[in-house]
Amino acid sequence: MSYLGAVTNLTVKISPELKASVEERARLTGQSVSAIVREALQKSVRRPKSAGSPSLLERAGDLCGCFDSGIADLASNPSHLEGFGK
Repeated sequence: MSYLGAVTNLTVKISPELKASVEERARLTGQSVSAIVREALQKSVRRPKSAGSPSLLERAGDLCGCFDSGIADLASNPSHLEGFGK
């Protein structure tokens, strides 16, 4: 990775377990440890701060739409909702 502007160093203290995890990720992806840490920091600071814990969609977003019921109009046809919620 190249930088157009000035760069600076940042020193952080992490557990040996976290360091090992970062180094393993770097080894598996072929990236530098610095690149892994920069990516994690960028994701962290870009994420908007929520007032509480993450929503269900945020926690399970990768699961949304991963099942096919075989019924094309499941969400729009009232007959599929008969007896639901009673």
